[in-house]
Amino acid sequence: MQGWSAQVGLGIEARELTVDEGDSGPYEGGFDASVGVGLGYREVHRESYRRRGQELELGITAAGKWSGSDFAYHRFDLRYTRYVPLRGGLRNLNVRAKFGVSDGAPFGEDTYSIGGGEQLRGIAPGRDVGDLLALVNVEYLQAFFTRPAWRWVVFGDVGNVHPKGRFRLLAQNARVGVGLRYKLRALSRTDLRLDLGWDADRGKVVTYVATSVTF
Repeated sequence: MQGWSAQVGLGIEARELTVDEGDSGPYEGGFDASVGVGLGYREVHRESYRRRGQELELGITAAGKWSGSDFAYHRFDLRYTRYVPLRGGLRNLNVRAKFGVSDGAPFGEDTYSIGGGEQLRGIAPGRDVGDLLALVNVEYLQAFFTRPAWRWVVFGDVGNVHPKGRFRLLAQNARVGVGLRYKLRALSRTDLRLDLGWDADRGKVVTYVATSVTF
């Protein structure tokens, strides 16, 4: 669907926490009922081996005694994606920016985490958690001239999560890497993805394999 859209939703979840040994740490059981509203704009056109256009998504989620929840929190998320076709063959510059902030989450969990093949490649999934997320992913994509179903990628991911009240603009993780994409013609919207990200902290290459593009 193209153009502007709006959503309103209700989320309900109940958890019963049982501790067989040790302690539960920050986690707790209870009942959560949240209300979410969203606004989006989509103008993305799919070609055989790349996309062009842009997409904007804004979401607000809240819960409290007024919604019947055992937990009280507010969450704001913003995501902007841009697909820029470049001249000279099948080439693209793809950019995604994500920002999120909250004042808590249900069941004693952290609102955001960072790392892994879908967010910040080269960092272990869930390595860092917090209440504020800032993330930018950039990919340069180019198809092989004689076999456009195969495309190579150079990417850079920059971002971090921060606890409430302790946002540090310059305290960001930065990772770079390369990858391959292969379009499955039998499944027109499916890509096989291989990314190799450099983990500077551990001094090693991390491999990511998936059946979808990064964004």
